[in-house]
Amino acid sequence: MSLRVDSSGAVGGPGGPRVRAGEDVLGGDGPGAIREAIPEARMDDGLARPHVLLIEDSEDNREMLRMLLELDGFRVDVAADGEQGVKQAVALRPHVALVDLGLPALDGYEVARQVRAALGPSIRLVALTGYGQPEDRARTAAAGFDAHVTKPVDHDALKAVLTASA
Repeated sequence: MSLRVDSSGAVGGPGGPRVRAGEDVLGGDGPGAIREAIPEARMDDGLARPHVLLIEDSEDNREMLRMLLELDGFRVDVAADGEQGVKQAVALRPHVALVDLGLPALDGYEVARQVRAALGPSIRLVALTGYGQPEDRARTAAAGFDAHVTKPVDHDALKAVLTASA
């Protein structure tokens, strides 16, 4: 499955319909209505689906990734900033935290440090960033991240990183 977000913020597959985050396509109230109308995803690939906490400040990116992961059968909770993300990670204890690095106030590096200090190795931390040079990867590893995923996100690569911890 391949979904892309175009420059207008629309989400869709190759040759398929385009939907904007928050667009009422099912007669409900935006992305939540879309999520509720999606049937439970079949997991015919035999991979376990860990509980994921997505920490992303961009509402459009957060909702697009949430829907994509839920379609893949992941249980997903979300946080809109670093402070909320740390609190939710400690309270919910997900298997994986997918953390945007460019968060306001408490950035992704500090989120990783605080979550790692609170939960140790019991959580897999995955950096989500537009930067993918060797020095960027070294910096995320030094902050306590287990993996580094670059934007735009490759669906199959993200799924592999998330299921590697299950």
